[in-house]
Amino acid sequence: MIREFRAMVVLCACMATFAAAAQTFPTKPIRLVVPYPPGGGTDATARVLALSAGASLGQPIVVENRPGASGMLGTDLAAAAPADGYTLLMFADTNTIIPSLSANVKSDPVKSFQPIAQVAIGPLVIFANPGLPVDSLTAMVRMAKEKPGSLSYASSGNGSAQHLAMERLKLEAGITIEHVPYKGGGQAVIDVMGGSVPIGILGLSAVIPHIRAGKLKALAITDSTRSSLLPDVPTVAEALLPGFEAVQWFGIVAPAGTPAPIVAQLHAEFTKALRDPEVARRLADLGLKTTPERSPVEFARFIERDYARWPPIIRAVGVKID
Repeated sequence: MIREFRAMVVLCACMATFAAAAQTFPTKPIRLVVPYPPGGGTDATARVLALSAGASLGQPIVVENRPGASGMLGTDLAAAAPADGYTLLMFADTNTIIPSLSANVKSDPVKSFQPIAQVAIGPLVIFANPGLPVDSLTAMVRMAKEKPGSLSYASSGNGSAQHLAMERLKLEAGITIEHVPYKGGGQAVIDVMGGSVPIGILGLSAVIPHIRAGKLKALAITDSTRSSLLPDVPTVAEALLPGFEAVQWFGIVAPAGTPAPIVAQLHAEFTKALRDPEVARRLADLGLKTTPERSPVEFARFIERDYARWPPIIRAVGVKID
């Protein structure tokens, strides 16, 4: 009885501590680490959410870009931060891919983080410099076959979902196109527009304004269905490879061990932001579909499944980054 009483006292004390933490949180600005440079899809999504959720929380959410090591520099930085809710990380498809490609990753996508909210999913787009003499995916493949070594493509980094999607396409189409990795989508877009790299593959969010302005041309969408933002652009499955599908996704996580009441509060605020019609519209303009319906537990399961599916694909295409 004495042991049980002591256990109850400890439990009540912990609950009181967590409750107090939630009641006083936040008392200072929150840092949202984006492990890529400004200008890409991850950065744009983070800034839309930070503005809305920060206003609701009563404290600013400050986006901090920490690019490097295919997104792992900022990821490992966030994983090592205090688990107090004041450091968050924009988590994406790359976070479940890189650990299967590199032995130098310090954090674990499942064990090192506490999922807060899945934010959005969206297709990738294969695009080209307007001066490249191809206007479709089939024409690009034909050029790659007729002129081996003449083409190269930009992605947001080695081991990114964009990189693996294009490598899979190359494998299935039987072509060779040199990969030019960047530290995020912003500079990749600039270089394809400038013509130093003729082709790129990124999320719609990074390129849709430039496609609409005629500074880039879209060749194909990697989702299973066409995008309402580019209804005239066929999918890879339609144009060339039946069954082909690849999407990007974004979410927000905190360091593992973040108190449950703070996790619940942050989840509620980010979900509230995602349900805001203006936020949903702005993300839709970036080619993203919001996913406010997923709980932290459901997001955790999603991360686990995504992490488990990459090793066989990576072995098949032979991608390495070390």
